[in-house]
Amino acid sequence: NDSNELSAWKHQVAMTYNGATGKITIACPNEKVAEKLFGSGGLNNVYSTMENFNYGNWGGRTSIGGSSRHHRLSLKEAQDCFFLLEDLMQTKFYNKEETAVT
Repeated sequence: NDSNELSAWKHQVAMTYNGATGKITIACPNEKVAEKLFGSGGLNNVYSTMENFNYGNWGGRTSIGGSSRHHRLSLKEAQDCFFLLEDLMQTKFYNKEETAVT
């Protein structure tokens, strides 16, 4: 399988929440996969969306990044971020990839 294809990965994106620090990390296997899921710029599109919902400053690279080091997120906020990430991924993924396959 080509590692730049979504089908090559069982998990195209992962999100972790560290309850001790209140920090979230989001990662994709590589930049190409991130851009296929979230559009040009990959996870950079996610960071700006999270900031719009007042979850602190976010940042990172195209395929890895997360929440601010200076803003502690509660478990509830982390759950909200997860569902927002899921919505962003499904919107990009299903519109671009799945509909072309079915």
